[in-house]
Amino acid sequence: KLKIMQDNKDISEDDLRIAGVEIQKITDEIIKRINDTFLAKEKELLHV
Repeated sequence: KLKIMQDNKDISEDDLRIAGVEIQKITDEIIKRINDTFLAKEKELLHV
């Protein structure tokens, strides 16, 4: 969607790059939360 907006000149190349960085930060944080939840659940199951 962002690429289409950039192609249509709705956003600049710099804005596209900044948005990509922000999206990656959010993605990394979500992956970290999922991994932390998985590890906690695994530890809980192994403890029982």
